[in-house]
Parts: sequence; C-alpha cells; structure tokens
Amino acid sequence: SGANPSWGTVSSDYVKLASGNFGGASSVSIDGFYSSDYKLYKLYCYNLTNSNQATHCRFNFGGSANSSGNYISIADGAQNNNGNFASGQGVADWNADRINLTNWGAQNGYGDILIIDIIDPQSTTFPKRIQYQISTYNSSEIQVLNGHAYLNTNSGTASTGITIKSSGSNTYPTTSLYALYGIK
Repeated sequence: SGANPSWGTVSSDYVKLASGNFGGASSVSIDGFYSSDYKLYKLYCYNLTNSNQATHCRFNFGGSANSSGNYISIADGAQNNNGNFASGQGVADWNADRINLTNWGAQNGYGDILIIDIIDPQSTTFPKRIQYQISTYNSSEIQVLNGHAYLNTNSGTASTGITIKSSGSNTYPTTSLYALYGIK
C-alpha cells in the first residue's frame, strides 16, 4: 500500500566454479574445483562437435582420469528422424573403463548439449555418481538420452574432478564450451 519494497542480501544457490573451452583437444579435465562447500555440482557442456564419435566421461582422482573397468551405467532416450518415426535409444555398460554418455556422435557443424549432475564427488562413503542428459541434432534428426552412472570402486577416496572425452582421437573445437557450478 504505497510502501517502498525492501531487499535482503542477494545470494545464489548456483556458484560458478570453472568455465572454459575444449581448446581443440579430444578431452578436457575439469579438476580441483570440488570442495566441502557443496555436495552437488552441475556441469554444462555445449557444442560438443567431434566428427561422429561418442562422448565419454571419467571421474578424476588425484588429478587423473580413472580408467579402471568399474564404471556402470544405464540410459534411455529417443531419436526422431525427419519426423517420420521415433525410435528408442539405449546405452548400458557394466564394468566399462568409462561412462558412455552417447551411442551416437555429433555431426560436423552441430553440437551436443550435455548437462551432468555430479552427486557428492568427495564422499568417502558412497560410490561416485552422476545423472546426465545429452542431446544432439543434425539437419534431419534429433536425439536425446537421459542416464545414470556410477563408479563401483574408490568409494573411500574423494574425487577431484571429471574428464569429458571423445571416444576416439577426434578433437572438439574451441567453440565446445563448459561451465561447472557448485549448488548449495
């Protein structure tokens, strides 16, 4: 009733911890940004174009990507080709040496959009876990995949980061970007 509004202290539940580009490499390691301040992190990657190779990820320990054969993942999704049909997509791995985020690769000129929830990576009690969503498109189709994965080892060791990588030696362009957020 005519009173001026008052504003409290502004705070954000999302705190940007790191951002950058893939620098023309076949992988990027986002490491050293986890802290006891957060139990949940969100990683955004976009324009992941790597000439028809799938995108993988690994948890880092002590600054290095873990390639042990203990990753377990499952995901489902759909593909729509020219609006003519939608077919199911699936990715499932047991004791793999990485998390397979896609079962397709982004076409040249188009880029995957990837969002990963990293759940309590510094826990020394629980396995390292992520949930993710990835989508890609080209001139004639769109594909979306939603998944959950974990590393069935190293539960007693805190993770220091995550590595996003091409399934082969093809590189991501410098226009492939990432941003890591801590969530309070």
